[in-house]
Amino acid sequence: DAPPAQACEAGRRALLSQGYFINTARADLVEGSKSFQPDLESHLQMTIRMVCVPDGGAGSVTLGFVTALQDAYTVKKGNNSASLGVPTIGSLSLPFMAGGESLVKVGSQPIASEKFYDSFFDLVRDGAPRVPRRHRAASHSRSRSIPRPRASRSRSRHAPRT
Repeated sequence: DAPPAQACEAGRRALLSQGYFINTARADLVEGSKSFQPDLESHLQMTIRMVCVPDGGAGSVTLGFVTALQDAYTVKKGNNSASLGVPTIGSLSLPFMAGGESLVKVGSQPIASEKFYDSFFDLVRDGAPRVPRRHRAASHSRSRSIPRPRASRSRSRHAPRT
């Protein structure tokens, strides 16, 4: 059991442990992003957002709502051209060979993998404030990484009470 600020801090630590850049960190919200380049022509960006909501009168229990979004980009190559307008002759467009590359967004989808969210919640629990040893039934320590997602349908999950 933890208040929202501690739950979101545990979420922030979970994201940092996996190499995510923290975009926003507040007492009630944490958001991080990470970029991947699976091949030379594509780029993926994952954004994970955790909203921490008090659940209970004293605010000592928190629900964590987590959503993850994957944006896909591809490299677009193109040649540039220049136009020249002369009043008496008209306009003239000349291509020049200075090609440019840019990333173009080709898709965005929410992550629906239950395994993905379960792994994230395990990391959040591992980063949650520690209860003094005399109050713990058992002690265990583990390190896990968030699996790479394979999204196919929309889904939002919430964390068990922490």
